[in-house]
Amino acid sequence: MSDGEVDEMPSLYVERNIFVATLTGELLDGFTTVTTPIHSNEPSGLAYNTGNGHLYLSDDHALKVFDDDPGADGRFNTADDVIRSFSTSGFGNSDPEGIGYDSWHNRLILTSGANEEV
Repeated sequence: MSDGEVDEMPSLYVERNIFVATLTGELLDGFTTVTTPIHSNEPSGLAYNTGNGHLYLSDDHALKVFDDDPGADGRFNTADDVIRSFSTSGFGNSDPEGIGYDSWHNRLILTSGANEEV
């Protein structure tokens, strides 16, 4: 899960805006995207690619989608990650919110909060 606003609430923010939990809600892990290597303070959505193990993160402030390849350690947001990104404004999405990964067709699905479209 991601929270793109928690860093704006100092009483709640404890260096985490990405949370890994079980289906019953038990917190397993978490990290922040505000610092290296991703550099996103507005993670508005997450998607996971089961084929290659990458994590995709939409950022509605930077107008980007980040692609986090976890590297050899298999953990996201660590020193060996390879981070790529692309701008969403190039295809008319000026407010990237939710993101999903379609494993059948190997493609990302991105919603726009401004245009209310997929």
